[in-house]
Amino acid sequence: MSGHGVKHTWTAAIHGIAAPRGGVISHAELRALEVDPALPSREVRRGRWQRLLPGVYLTSPGEPELHQQCHAALLHGGPRSLITGAAGCALHGVATRGATSLMLLLPHEVRVVQTPSCQVTRSRSLPEPRLLGPKGLEPIRVAPLGRCLVDALGRATDLAAARALASSTLRNRGGLWDVLSVAAYRPGPGKGLLRQVVRDLEDGVRSAPEGSLHDALLPAAGAGRLPSYLLNPDLLLDGELIGSPDAYFPGLGLGDEQDSREHHGSVDDLDATLLRHERFSRRGLYLNHTTPTRFSRDPAAHVAKLVTLVGERTSLAVPEPPGLVVLGRGPLLPARTPWPQVDSSRRF
Repeated sequence: MSGHGVKHTWTAAIHGIAAPRGGVISHAELRALEVDPALPSREVRRGRWQRLLPGVYLTSPGEPELHQQCHAALLHGGPRSLITGAAGCALHGVATRGATSLMLLLPHEVRVVQTPSCQVTRSRSLPEPRLLGPKGLEPIRVAPLGRCLVDALGRATDLAAARALASSTLRNRGGLWDVLSVAAYRPGPGKGLLRQVVRDLEDGVRSAPEGSLHDALLPAAGAGRLPSYLLNPDLLLDGELIGSPDAYFPGLGLGDEQDSREHHGSVDDLDATLLRHERFSRRGLYLNHTTPTRFSRDPAAHVAKLVTLVGERTSLAVPEPPGLVVLGRGPLLPARTPWPQVDSSRRF
């Protein structure tokens, strides 16, 4: 068949297959429609289509959206493939920082071409898929959130982004800690940043800036320059919550806080920060402030200032008010749950 009418028939047939996926179609599907074999290359050359993955096309120009990329990856991976990793977390509704890399979870025996834009991991036992994605379009097969997070951290290369993803996910979604910790400490290689991020979370880190702070404080504590500290504890006196500083040195009445525009950008939030500082001061506690930008510019200077403050607080007759209760509050624990001090010798 040929001619103008046939071309319109092809167009309608292609649209019928591709539209439910946001315009994504495979070479195998085009071949089944018996379209001109040169059509995909011609449309790509003219800038009307895009080649997203080997043998998979987006039938429109412009930057592909996440759901279109995921549909392309599933066509590339085959009918048993699942989206996992950071893209899977995003489809589950978790806020991700920066570009969301694609990762396919495949049966162990399936082999497909791995590309820079689409990583591959395998399992001998695939989990039951979750069907997610934009309403009105074909659902996307996604691994459970716990598996997505494990795979994302296992392939992550940016520590700050990995900490942010893990802590935000665990803060807002219950029931994932066991999945994460079991995977982290399971014997075998290929853990990426998973073990380090889990270890940080166990210490009480619950954001990327706090992770950077912990990176600076822990070696200083291990070298004896700083005493042991807590991350994100609740400080209570006479039943009143005074605050939850990023780091706190028990027995010295000394807290440390990073005030970022992200969390303290509005007038109300800045006022709350000032009020918290006043609550500390009224009770004889000292809260040291900095910003993530200032800290990242010179972490050593920040540690040196804390060393000086520790010395000053140590010289006080009563550095901490009597009756002060200090309770840990990391992202993995509910408020008011006791939490051990960071073991400064653990990583040395």
